[in-house]
Amino acid sequence: MNRIRIADITIAEAGKSSRVNLSFKEKMEVAKQLDSLHADVIYMPKIDSQADSLLVKSLAPLMKYSTLSVETGLDRTDVEKAWNALSGAKKSRISICVPTSSVQMEYICGMKEKKILELVPGIVSYAKSLCEEVEFSCKDATRSEEDFLVEIISAAIRSKCCESGGYGRHGAAGRIRPAYRNFKNADSGTWRDSSFGDLFR
Repeated sequence: MNRIRIADITIAEAGKSSRVNLSFKEKMEVAKQLDSLHADVIYMPKIDSQADSLLVKSLAPLMKYSTLSVETGLDRTDVEKAWNALSGAKKSRISICVPTSSVQMEYICGMKEKKILELVPGIVSYAKSLCEEVEFSCKDATRSEEDFLVEIISAAIRSKCCESGGYGRHGAAGRIRPAYRNFKNADSGTWRDSSFGDLFR
């Protein structure tokens, strides 16, 4: 029987928007309401400040049903910050988000495909050594080369991530599904597609 999982990005995306400005208290209330509704995953933004860390640390012991997930990149320091904030949660997850389109790899990371690919197994394995659940996400999957998506997600799967996916503008699912057929052990984890519009933009 197929199961629908509910993952909420309200808090994570609100922090990146100039149109939505939630206070610390409002973010706490949103997370508590989502937990009371038994949302499967509540996504939190990357920890870039003491306030970000405090928010996650404050929420961690309050979550009874939902998995609290914090975004990180390819830097071990980011992974450590995420885990330090998450460690008090009943159910925690580190979400490694990596640009996989040529434009974003160079613009955000200043790296080429080969270098990104070299870093992924190590950072996923390191996150896994700290946290039971590790998710790997491809940023801008809709503009990524299919062969590269197969290669980089396969590397993450071999490193034992629990969930893989891609996200971007509408159409990410159409991009991921053909690639999915080329994966070995594709059924060993959970797959996710996140497509968004202009709700927070």
